[in-house]
Amino acid sequence: MAQLLAEHEPTPDDAWYGVDVEVGAINCEVNADLCNNEFNVRRFPTVRLVSPGIGMQHEIDDGNRLKAAEIKDAVLDIASEWLWLFSRASVEEIEGPGDFEPMVLESESFGIVVFLDGETCGPCRTAKTNALRLSAGLKHSGADVTVSYFNCAKDTSSRKFCTATVGVPPAPHSPQVRGYTAGSREEKDAAGGAGGEVLYNANEIAPHAALRMIESIVRLSTKVEEAGSAVDGGEEGGKRGGFDEGVSEDEPERPGGGDGEGGRRRPENNYNKLNWNGPSARKSQIASGGGGMPARPMLGGR
Repeated sequence: MAQLLAEHEPTPDDAWYGVDVEVGAINCEVNADLCNNEFNVRRFPTVRLVSPGIGMQHEIDDGNRLKAAEIKDAVLDIASEWLWLFSRASVEEIEGPGDFEPMVLESESFGIVVFLDGETCGPCRTAKTNALRLSAGLKHSGADVTVSYFNCAKDTSSRKFCTATVGVPPAPHSPQVRGYTAGSREEKDAAGGAGGEVLYNANEIAPHAALRMIESIVRLSTKVEEAGSAVDGGEEGGKRGGFDEGVSEDEPERPGGGDGEGGRRRPENNYNKLNWNGPSARKSQIASGGGGMPARPMLGGR
């Protein structure tokens, strides 16, 4: 796979033009702590994209069964999406308990906050990446929504705030997503205050599936004021708004130069999907029809 990526010469038509992909390998027998605690590896081999500086990761579905050329295509596909996320999504860190009130409780926007048990664990990185997808999907819908995250493991005061004030479970805990109603501080206090409302139970539904539904529900419930700004593409139709809007004229150049020879300025990005990532979908589904009704797949069925 490393050779295939090295031999792939990007052209200005590639949505991932200007992205450097490095390939490495980890021996989990030798580095068990790294594989278990940092990446939460569940099967072998596992293929993941990671961006350590931003704290993102994406596990390639069926990476243990794909051929090298198929993995290369999947890697470049996710690289294209990540380029779009880097330029469009807005997910702010709430750096401590003192910042929570002005950023969430005093904001009149509908707030979505991801509470993390650190920033290096596998589920934490996946949650941050899916939060970027949530923000990007909603940004051009006209929805007045803020997406942010809070690191409960940052220090003692942050841990106390999460458990005692917000109501996040004690460590270790899975990423927890809470919603905060739109409106005044008084309205937010009446709707749970700092605790807000837990948006889903990770024991009942896969987190990435829940976030995908949240994005769809909020986006579809938002009244679009301006033609073309909707996520279904306005006059263009058929594509999620924002993904097919291309790059603004004042977008900074990519590393390596400008528009001339040798430069790598990202071209118009026609990417049109969000690659929600999490545990692979269950292969078996149970019937929920009963009484002679047609069997239907149950959401989160075991």
